[in-house]
Amino acid sequence: ANPVKGLRWADACIRSIENRERFNSFAIVGEKSPYRSLRGFERYRLISTITRDAQSLAILEYSAGERLMGRSVKEQVKSGLRLGGGLAVFFLAMAPLVDGLRRVVWAGPPHRLLWAQPIGWVELIVAAALLFYTARIWMKWIAGCVLIGSIKGNVVFIAGAPISRLESAELVIACLATLVPMVAIGVRGPTLLDQVALTFYVFCLAWRADQGLFMPSPSLAIGLAALFVSWGISYWKCLPLAESRARKS
Repeated sequence: ANPVKGLRWADACIRSIENRERFNSFAIVGEKSPYRSLRGFERYRLISTITRDAQSLAILEYSAGERLMGRSVKEQVKSGLRLGGGLAVFFLAMAPLVDGLRRVVWAGPPHRLLWAQPIGWVELIVAAALLFYTARIWMKWIAGCVLIGSIKGNVVFIAGAPISRLESAELVIACLATLVPMVAIGVRGPTLLDQVALTFYVFCLAWRADQGLFMPSPSLAIGLAALFVSWGISYWKCLPLAESRARKS
């Protein structure tokens, strides 16, 4: 015998006996029953039980929804604070980065570094540390800026002003070349190697910032190459795992 069916049958019997006793209590007390028959009373008890259970379920669902909403709000607040703090650190790191490059790179002759500038080197080290530890946060902001820059570059390329189509095409190519590895890294989550590559890319991007950002230069090409190398290494590492999962499925 099925024990579940047995329990249900016992519960139904107990409810039937309770209903009969309560229905007969009207006759014992001497009051007139508002129900015409025992079947009508049992129908009323069944409807009231269903209503009470539905109300209890609604209260439980409302409480669970409130807890889930409260948890999601807390997570959103934490995510917003983390994003704001990461961007604040990124902009804070720009000060030692720019001043360090000014002392070490821009103040010297082309293709030569001024090694006798300890303050500049310390500023570059501090900027590198700040950028490395917050790379997974400011990477999203830079990707958004690069996306907007590529859209504007296309508009300028179509209009042909205020810069030439060749310069706008170079800007669009540089933005897209930056956006592709950044989006790929952001989708799977940056690794330590990715954080190093992203920090190195920012240094390469700012290396000749005194002449303009995203201008064709060897430093920009080296920074883009670092991003693609990091992306490629992570891709080849994850490829055997993806193939094994595909075989199992």
